[in-house]
Order: sequence, then structure tokens, then C-alpha cells
Amino acid sequence: MRDNSLSAALTRKPVLLLFLGACPAMALSANVLSALAVGIAALLVLLLSNLVLWLLRGILGGSVLAKLVVAACFVSAVQMLMNAFLPSVYPMMGVYLAVMAVSMLLLHEAETAEEGGLGAALGGAVVTGLIFTAAVVVMAAVREVFGSASFAGIPIAALKNYTVPLLAQAPGGFIVFAFLLAVLNRLCPAKGEPAGQICEAAGLGPDGEE
Repeated sequence: MRDNSLSAALTRKPVLLLFLGACPAMALSANVLSALAVGIAALLVLLLSNLVLWLLRGILGGSVLAKLVVAACFVSAVQMLMNAFLPSVYPMMGVYLAVMAVSMLLLHEAETAEEGGLGAALGGAVVTGLIFTAAVVVMAAVREVFGSASFAGIPIAALKNYTVPLLAQAPGGFIVFAFLLAVLNRLCPAKGEPAGQICEAAGLGPDGEE
């Protein structure tokens, strides 16, 4: 029987177990606003992509190219919407929002969406999107507060003289992400092996083991 507990959901989700989607998670986690924006963008793209791929599952036949095209279409749409309605936040995301079109995170969830019903496809997208958002925002909060003495762009005067500048730089993303994974793996040990074409392409799972 499938375990639907929060612990199981956390340890099954790509960004925390398989490192899929780690690139935008680390690149856009220096600021809480950009982290929240990319999390919302990922959630929208996951929901819309999973819906379309589930509806067309009989026609597309599990084609990875089709998944890429569908994901790219929705990433482009979300990118334009953010540029139009969030002009102050959009520049913070740079090229990393567009890169989501070929993110293994989206493709892995799209592959999973074809295996169950519509409820499972949409539910999986919501859980993955929310966990991805939570992970990126937590990382951003730590990096911005302790690296820049601010939160969502609001200065924290009490920490101004006690910052760790490295956290606000690129290496800080790797450091905070590593600590987040260590804490999660301690609290919720991963169970089972990753599977599927996308995991195999990323060198994960039984067929990707050395």
C-alpha cells in the first residue's frame, strides 16, 4: 500500500531526493522574493503540464520530446505573464526561469502524471510544486538573512555587522542546500529507488548506478 504521509511525500519528491531542479533552487535562493516567484512559476507549470499530458497521454505515447514541448510552452507563457505583471521580480530570475523548460524536475513529474488518474496527476503536481517552493524559500530565507542582513529586501539592522557574505554568493547555495538535505535525510530517510526514463537519463536509479 502506498504511504501518503508527509514524510513519504518529502522523501519521494525530486528536488529533495533526486536533486532534479537543483539548478534553479540554488541559483534563485539568494533572495526570498525571487525564490517565491520561481516556486509559484514551477507550481503553475507543473499543474498545467500534468493536466495537458494526462489528457493527451493516449496520443503522445510517453514521448520525452512531447513532454519537453508541453513544458516549454507553459514555461514561456508563465515567463511572459511574470514579465507583464511582476516587472520588479522578473529580472531577478534571469535565464533560470527559461531553463525550467528543460528541467528534469518538470519532466520527472510529467512522466509520473501519466501513470495514474487525473487526481493523482494534479495532486502530484501540487505536492511537488509546494515542496519545491518551500525548499527554495527556506534556502532563500537563510541565505538572505544571514548573508545580506535582510528579508525580502527589507534590511535587518541588528544583523548588519554579523553577516556571512559567502552565503549570498553562488557557493552559499550549495552550502545551504547541503545542510537542508542533511537535515531532511536525518528526519525523513529516503525509501526505495528512483525509477523512470527521466531518472535513468539523469544517471539515477538502478540502471544509472555505477
